[in-house]
Amino acid sequence: MVKNLLLLLFPCTLFAFELAPWFTPLAEFNLRSSYSYRKDLTPWPSRPHNQGQTLAQKKNFSDQLFGCNLGVRFLPNWDGQIETHFCERHKSFYMQWIGAQVRRLIMNDVAGDPLSLTVGGQISFVRPSHGVLDPYIPRYPRFSAELGLSAGKEIATLYHWRCRGYAFLGLGIHTFQLSALSLRPLLCGQIKYGHQHQLEVFAQGYFDHGYDPQEVRDQNRLKKSHLCIDAGVGYSYLFEIWGSLGIRYTHRLYAKHIPSKHLKMLTVEYRLPFSIF
Repeated sequence: MVKNLLLLLFPCTLFAFELAPWFTPLAEFNLRSSYSYRKDLTPWPSRPHNQGQTLAQKKNFSDQLFGCNLGVRFLPNWDGQIETHFCERHKSFYMQWIGAQVRRLIMNDVAGDPLSLTVGGQISFVRPSHGVLDPYIPRYPRFSAELGLSAGKEIATLYHWRCRGYAFLGLGIHTFQLSALSLRPLLCGQIKYGHQHQLEVFAQGYFDHGYDPQEVRDQNRLKKSHLCIDAGVGYSYLFEIWGSLGIRYTHRLYAKHIPSKHLKMLTVEYRLPFSIF
């Protein structure tokens, strides 16, 4: 069983935590569940007995991911989320990672500010036995932390937005046996037509400069720049009161020193807002 390059931060997995700088209503919970199918024709490392040995190669790779996110705006300018992902691979099912995010709303264009602006932090943990070497992810730390800044602007008519866009930039630190810093940019544009249809386009990337985990015991190891760029499109249908159902396609455009160079991923996602008060 492959237990590979951890989900470090999500280039080419899922959007994972909500990054858009617009918060939900106060005290409203949002439950988001997702299913993703990933496939890549790039040769990938298979079942190492230890990280120092030469890894065998196979012709392609595919697996399935199941995600669950629960978020709430617990104060007027604060929201929090917890999320976990499970993976099904070669008839084995296990938890891949778990994490949490807290954000603060600095500016709100809905309330009259020039734009919406949030700052926040994320932490995530990958089980050591299942986090090592996921060929879809640039690196595989067991613990990750990230500081992020998100800014966006929307155009609305009366009480409903019609189009909006936002940008996110995250600075992360990750531990494997050596620390590494990373940058994670994201650009996203969304259009709503009618009251029930929403389209989005997005591009996201990842960059760091550090050691490959396979070479961590090699005294002659050299640092490498790990880079990937992904793009995709999505569609969501908005129900009257029962949340939304969406589908998203992600394609890897470029990868450097990352096992998965031709990734394709299809994600189906359901969001349900609810309140307990």
